[in-house]
Amino acid sequence: MTLKLTPELFVTNIEETIAFYEKLVPTKIIISVPQAAPRAWALANIDGCDVMFFTKDCTSPEVKLFAKQRTGQNVILYFDVPDKKTLDAIYAKAKKENAQIIVDRYNTEYGSTEFSIKDNNGYVVSFAKH
Repeated sequence: MTLKLTPELFVTNIEETIAFYEKLVPTKIIISVPQAAPRAWALANIDGCDVMFFTKDCTSPEVKLFAKQRTGQNVILYFDVPDKKTLDAIYAKAKKENAQIIVDRYNTEYGSTEFSIKDNNGYVVSFAKH
């Protein structure tokens, strides 16, 4: 058996979240509820990685678990990019778009080059080339 893991993140506004990621990497909404803005839930593909987003308006029973929480807590999205050219391009876009870079580019002791930003909801998003 093979399982697929798709993170589901609590966000304040799905349209603003999609716009944030579109500025850095190819991003598209696969399906959403409702199908047009303002969306309460969406499955998005972020450069080949599926991520679900939901707001307080989502009717899913799990949403009640997040009613008193803030967005951006206790999650790091870690994107492994295919090559240095791609990492350089994402880094340049992040700088150009004034993304909040919280860990500037560095080389790790395990052989990768990485940097991390905060997205518009406060989530830490890391990009790395191994």
